[in-house]
Amino acid sequence: MKKNLLIICFFMVCVYNAPLFAQPCSVNITGGACTGNMLTADFTGGTLAQVTWKLNGSTLFIADTVSSNTSISLVAAGRGVGGADNQFQFPTGGMALDAEGNIYVADFGNNRIQKWVPGANAGITVAGGNGPGSAANQLFHPKDVFVAVNHDIYIADYGNNRIQKWSPGAGEGVTVAGGNGAGNSAQQLQGPSGIYVDRRLNIYIADTYNYRIQRWQKDAHSGITVAGGSYGTGPSQFSWPVDVYLDSLKNIYVADADLENSDNHRIQKWVLGASSGTTVAGGTGTGSGPNQFGYLLAITVDAAGNLYAADNGISGTPQSRIQKWSPGHRNGVTVAGGANRFWDKLSYPTGVAVDNGGNIFVLDGAANPRVQRYVPTNGVVTNTIIPSMPGNYTVEAVGKNGCSATSANDLVRAIPGKQQIQAIAKDGRGNLCNGGVDTFFVNIWDDITAYTWTIPKFCSVIENKNDTIIISIPENFSIGVLSVRGTNSCGTGVTDSMILQGKPVSPRVITGPLHVFANQQNVQYYVEDKGFIYNWTVPAGSTIEGGQNTSAITVTWGTNPGAVSVNASNNCGTSKRMEKNVTIKPGGAAIASSAAYQNSILKNTAFVSPNPASAIVYLGVNAVKYTKYSIQVQDLSGKTVLEQQAICIAGMNNINLDISKLKAGVYLVNLISAVNERISLKLLKQ
Repeated sequence: MKKNLLIICFFMVCVYNAPLFAQPCSVNITGGACTGNMLTADFTGGTLAQVTWKLNGSTLFIADTVSSNTSISLVAAGRGVGGADNQFQFPTGGMALDAEGNIYVADFGNNRIQKWVPGANAGITVAGGNGPGSAANQLFHPKDVFVAVNHDIYIADYGNNRIQKWSPGAGEGVTVAGGNGAGNSAQQLQGPSGIYVDRRLNIYIADTYNYRIQRWQKDAHSGITVAGGSYGTGPSQFSWPVDVYLDSLKNIYVADADLENSDNHRIQKWVLGASSGTTVAGGTGTGSGPNQFGYLLAITVDAAGNLYAADNGISGTPQSRIQKWSPGHRNGVTVAGGANRFWDKLSYPTGVAVDNGGNIFVLDGAANPRVQRYVPTNGVVTNTIIPSMPGNYTVEAVGKNGCSATSANDLVRAIPGKQQIQAIAKDGRGNLCNGGVDTFFVNIWDDITAYTWTIPKFCSVIENKNDTIIISIPENFSIGVLSVRGTNSCGTGVTDSMILQGKPVSPRVITGPLHVFANQQNVQYYVEDKGFIYNWTVPAGSTIEGGQNTSAITVTWGTNPGAVSVNASNNCGTSKRMEKNVTIKPGGAAIASSAAYQNSILKNTAFVSPNPASAIVYLGVNAVKYTKYSIQVQDLSGKTVLEQQAICIAGMNNINLDISKLKAGVYLVNLISAVNERISLKLLKQ
């Protein structure tokens, strides 16, 4: 009897405790239904080990122990932009770690290398810091730094087109590569942006504007091209190599960037001795997908062969992040930033490093320059996300007990986007010569969105069908604006506008100088752009160098005074001309023939990057000599909205412009020399 009772009791205990061995789990998504509102993965049945968020079936990012709010700590700077010992000024990609855990940062804007000892509240200048210049104790816009096995510091001295070596405690550096002016010979560099030094002290250089990786052996007087050498997107080419790294097998990894919205943001792997590379990350167009980069700037490789990339993201979108790419994987995982976690936002990260313990160090280089450390061992997993894109969100959760679950779809909507107006009329977006009735609609509509239309003056609405509108246009109509914006439960979107054209009217005002020197170059004139074709004339002996048929022209003036005139035309006809009489200043011939004029900035080249942009842009100037500039940013009416002074030395220079307070639109960036010569560049502010 006792035996049977024992068996019965044992059976009851097993049945009673069965759930302890097969405990179920589940995960559900709760939170807001619009982008920008937090979503939470509510997990039941254990403690989270990993959360994978997906958007429309594709992995968005994986939250694990490295992406926890308790895993992040500030380890350098973070006290705003400046030149104090506890600040950086636009560090643009250079960061290194030594065996003792010291952090080295290429402080681009302050022309110095800062060393931060673990736990320190301020940095120590260990190279440069004596103002911009090319002397042995100076740097000019350092872009990268590397600490060699013998503790020597190697610096990509971008503005001086050289690599400098600073020994510990030294007061000045030694040029160990380049330093022979900007050029593409074996003895020269042009815009060195990234650097790696192997155990034999061979130097590998991302020679950006020569589209190549150069290897300079120890004590060599020239370099050897070991990857690239020409511009392009082919496997043996680079578009903009900005960083380089070698793994333990001496494979070369190259961060090959490009202009925003290009297809060439990729990481290329060149096997030792190969004549071409293989794309191991990115190369699938600019974007925020797991297999894309928005704006690639810096890379590193850990002992296991995992790639880490600093991805600046796309201008105007919160996608600044650090991506981790495991060997052989076509998709990366966001391990820092991405703006999908409110406590982990990065503002255009420019550098990344990994120590022997797997801790990730991120150089955040724009609005609040700093270095942050991500420790992947604290065992805490975040379960929240702030969606930045609309679509169906799902989450896959794994518990520490091995139980896994997948949520149902959660639809997230966005504020309506900018809906481009389309026209059914014969001439599409304009040329409504004789008035009449015309129909317009939005190109992508949504049934839950209400559209608000604003029609031009003197026109009238015949019928409003929400996403379509029919209006009556008078016969004598000249020009007006039709606009629309959408509103749904998440908010009101951006207004789109269409210029409707009838018979053109004469431009009201020509903006430009009333007095010029004889033979003066790069003289500019503008009218308000109404979308017409503009036909310009200038006095005999003067030449329109560019801009004919547009609202802005550039003129090389002759020796005669006279009128600049312009009219507007389209398929409906031609307007009357508007004129501006221009006189000749005395002394122009002397200026035109002077040595200062002959060596003016007209022989230089310049560019704006990124473009389009929303906050900070870099104005790159390849100057032929030491020159003082006045920089003016003008809107298309000719009004100066931003002005600052700059000094450039011979070679490549980078000038920072803060355009965050400007309204969205098209601007002209003018670099004006002491003899009033200029380079003009177009800038699109988002």
